[in-house]
Amino acid sequence: MMELEVEIMLIQLRKNVALLWILRILAVPVVLVLFAAGFLLNLLYGIVGAIGGLVSLLGGIAAVLALLDGCYGEAAASAAVAFLISPIALPQLLMWAGNLLICAASALYTYLYRL
Repeated sequence: MMELEVEIMLIQLRKNVALLWILRILAVPVVLVLFAAGFLLNLLYGIVGAIGGLVSLLGGIAAVLALLDGCYGEAAASAAVAFLISPIALPQLLMWAGNLLICAASALYTYLYRL
């Protein structure tokens, strides 16, 4: 149902050329900001992933040493921080968010500039 309404709206938008060009001009900064934000998040993913692997290793070692010392709370906290910093958790979320922004910019560009 929603897709049909969108298609009808796009058909009407193709007929109104002035409104289409106004939307295209207004959408340029939005598309550029979405692409730039997605690129920066993916760049940050690479940096955090590279450095996070080393810091995560140190956090894991600290967790094991705290566990051997009998400090279970500190061991759990060190293990949780090591997991969040590792290339599996937080950097992966950065990459997903960056890719989502790039996909949103691509979809907006496709709908407005490829009509």
